[in-house]
Amino acid sequence: MESVVEAIIVPCPNAKHGCTEKFSYGKEIAHKKECSFALCYCPTPNCKYSGDKDLYSHYYANHKDEELWNCFVCGRSSGAWIPTREKILILQESSDGPLVVLQCFNEPQGMYVTVNCLAPCAPGVGRFSYHLSYTFGDATMTFALEEMNRIQKVSLETPEKDFMLVPYYIVGQKVRLKMVICIRRLEEEKEVDEDEDEDEAEEE
Repeated sequence: MESVVEAIIVPCPNAKHGCTEKFSYGKEIAHKKECSFALCYCPTPNCKYSGDKDLYSHYYANHKDEELWNCFVCGRSSGAWIPTREKILILQESSDGPLVVLQCFNEPQGMYVTVNCLAPCAPGVGRFSYHLSYTFGDATMTFALEEMNRIQKVSLETPEKDFMLVPYYIVGQKVRLKMVICIRRLEEEKEVDEDEDEDEAEEE
């Protein structure tokens, strides 16, 4: 019976979006997580739009004037005012650039802050690192990931890992948290490292 099931060939769940891959039954699930044709869903509340190639331009054309939108430039630190009530802030690099989603989750231990790139989990797509910081008084909290997690849809479920924890005694009654974030493309970081290595070699 198992051999019969394995002999069944099924298309990728994203076949209607252009993927031509086919698999024996059951193996398409693993591929779905890495498929470059996977749909991404608009992060704006109550917007039902989904797409693979044009989500970024859709967001800029329809939602850039909303309060939850902001822009960023790769390699530069910028302020990110995260609303603690709406619990979400959208950053976009340009009119058709990547979308980065910052979310707040109110938990017993404090406020969890996550940073994710809205992009398919395909090789070479939406690969960024980030450094996040929050200053209160004379102290500064920081959190960083060498590779930002990629999501296809905003989730309201509490994250189990990869978040910054900001205790409530620090947050106080603030309705927005002013954080500083620096987002970099992994390719740019590699080029910077290579340039530094070359400079060191020349000095020697």
